[in-house]
Amino acid sequence: MKTDKNINEISNAINAAPSKATVRQWFNFFSLPIWTAIAMSISLVAVTQTAKAEKTSGAQNSQIDRKSKPVANSEDGAGALPTFAEADVNGDNYITKDELKNYPDLLQVFDKVDAGEDGKLEQHEYQNLITETKREGQVR
Repeated sequence: MKTDKNINEISNAINAAPSKATVRQWFNFFSLPIWTAIAMSISLVAVTQTAKAEKTSGAQNSQIDRKSKPVANSEDGAGALPTFAEADVNGDNYITKDELKNYPDLLQVFDKVDAGEDGKLEQHEYQNLITETKREGQVR
């Protein structure tokens, strides 16, 4: 069998005295793992650069596409709450009262959920804002 032959060749290469082992045997033994490591490294670099490029272009596109949409009449249940990305107009990963000026229902609960009391909401605080707003019955 070919597998047994390969195992025997590798065993012979490992067990051979250094003077008897040829350069070709060592090259054959180590070439596959080395080339595999090189190929995996190149692939990893390519994937990382692609992901980084997508993240950068996505941030640029989201900056261009962001526009505040006011909440429709909350009483009739037709109002839609913005996502964190939609509400974060300047893209700094925080939401301030200025960014929520078109969402008066959310502004009413802003101070209650601002855990850091810094006038900025992080994403988890924004989720609390949405939950609290819905709990108070302002938006269905």
